Amino acid sequence: MRSLIVFLAAAAIPACAIAGDIANFGASKRAVYRQTGDDQLVADVFDVSFRVSFWTGGAFEAGSVASPAFANAVPLLGYDAFGLYGWDGYFYSKAAMEAAYPASMLTFAMSGGLLGEQTETIELVPSLFSTELPRFTGDSASRLLAIDPGVELSGTVAPCTVEGAATLTYGTFFIVDLSDGSSAWYQSFEPGEMAFTLPANTIKAGRAYIAVLTNENRFQTPGAGFGGAIAEMIFSQETRMFFNTRGPCPADQNGDGYVDDADFTLFVGAYNALACSAGTQVGCPADLTNDGVVLDEDFTVFVAAYNELICPE
Repeated sequence: MRSLIVFLAAAAIPACAIAGDIANFGASKRAVYRQTGDDQLVADVFDVSFRVSFWTGGAFEAGSVASPAFANAVPLLGYDAFGLYGWDGYFYSKAAMEAAYPASMLTFAMSGGLLGEQTETIELVPSLFSTELPRFTGDSASRLLAIDPGVELSGTVAPCTVEGAATLTYGTFFIVDLSDGSSAWYQSFEPGEMAFTLPANTIKAGRAYIAVLTNENRFQTPGAGFGGAIAEMIFSQETRMFFNTRGPCPADQNGDGYVDDADFTLFVGAYNALACSAGTQVGCPADLTNDGVVLDEDFTVFVAAYNELICPE
């Protein structure tokens, strides 16, 4: 009898370990803005997502998140062996996002995989977005838009602020080279920090870039469900600014000093591709308005340069 009890106890240990292998679960709200110059900030898009992340691959195979306040349950789909993810967007105002997904009780209903069926209920807390939108302040934006790659550039950003019951708050600043998707710069900020300095030659000549500022407040509850997983609500604000180092004649697509039919051929190819996607438009030279896409506004800029023919010195 004693050996049978020992066997049963040992058999129960793996199940307990698996039950504790859910890392975290919760919701994220994101607000995305675009900066085009000093004090020029426009709302872009807003979205909401839900997730269950695993330490152990295959813990669940499917799931959904429901609330009495939501019009429909959000399905959770596998994005890899270590998590399920659900997303709803885009909303074109923060008010619309908040109306669709207000603070309420969330029910995560999971099924399949190693853990079978489980249900956990947690609270989607009232939004904890920072009162300060992430943005370049002072004349930092205009100087970055006209950056000389060989000269050090120092500037300031709006500081992230700790909101309400947030348990973790931080900001980030990173720059991505649109020619290949590589990272050109990364910096993190504690609440209240504002200053940054880009050393000379951080940015290369003849390229297009996107600078991204983020502020994030998280509300974390350890051991909130699924055998000890952290419940985490993330409230993220993101501001993007596109800029380039192509000099005074960006419409000169092939760099020969003229804006002519050869440049028009290159521009049309990028115009048809629309987006400045890493690896598909090297340096994204046809984005003449620095907004990340090649649209009619860029065509207007190109035509004006085409009519002038000779690039200014």
